[in-house]
Amino acid sequence: MMPEAKKKATKNKDVRARVTPRMKEAVTRKIESLNNSNEVYGPIRESDVLIKLLEKWLKGEVEI
Repeated sequence: MMPEAKKKATKNKDVRARVTPRMKEAVTRKIESLNNSNEVYGPIRESDVLIKLLEKWLKGEVEI
């Protein structure tokens, strides 16, 4: 990519990702696979934290 084009692309201040139906599908599949995993790290599974974060992201409560 040319440097001029790159500058123009990053000029836009709103660089947050839009949640598309395809993203929702992928995140939902990831949540399901994490729910099925048995990797335990201490009292809280790492996947539990990620699931909560992804669910909040889908609702638009948090930006990743």
